[in-house]
Amino acid sequence: MRTSILVLLVLSAAAPAHAQSNSRIFVEGAFFEDFDSSHRQTSSGAPGGSTATGFQLNDRLSVRFEADIPTRHHLSLTEGAGPFRITDSHDFRAVTYGVFFAGHVQPHKRVDLALLAGISNALLQERYSESLEQLAPNGSVVRRDQFSNEASERVGAFGFGADVAIAMTRHLAVVPEVRFQAFNEYGQVIRPKLAVRWTF
Repeated sequence: MRTSILVLLVLSAAAPAHAQSNSRIFVEGAFFEDFDSSHRQTSSGAPGGSTATGFQLNDRLSVRFEADIPTRHHLSLTEGAGPFRITDSHDFRAVTYGVFFAGHVQPHKRVDLALLAGISNALLQERYSESLEQLAPNGSVVRRDQFSNEASERVGAFGFGADVAIAMTRHLAVVPEVRFQAFNEYGQVIRPKLAVRWTF
């Protein structure tokens, strides 16, 4: 088990706001869509929530700690042969905790662009189930047997991403984001996010 590393379009039409305040600490909350290619399987996106705490080391560099919690993806396959029908289901998600360093540029006084790189630790949660049904000639179920199994493990990952922070006030910014995380054997996850950032 690898050690976990713990501890987020529119410009406002109001009066101009500074893209950065004099303070260095910020917090974020975000919603994201999770696209998971684990075990060579692909699924539609699953929604999730994220939180982050960061520190601006200087105008060009920051560090942040992020936690992403997606809902579970669901894949299923149903096959039939004669009077029997088999349904296989697979639910899975990757809950990630990471630390990222970011380099910043400011193309506009209200816009801050950041490119990120870091490492993460993921809790991989999976649930498999199988249902075997015996059918009557009219299609009704006369017998059903079900089996299920759950598993979890922790793996490390490399992560990359980008943020575009758009200052709405001195302390508040709206931040479109994207994160890409690659695991050795598990696969990859891509998470486009929309965050709200508050700088103290």
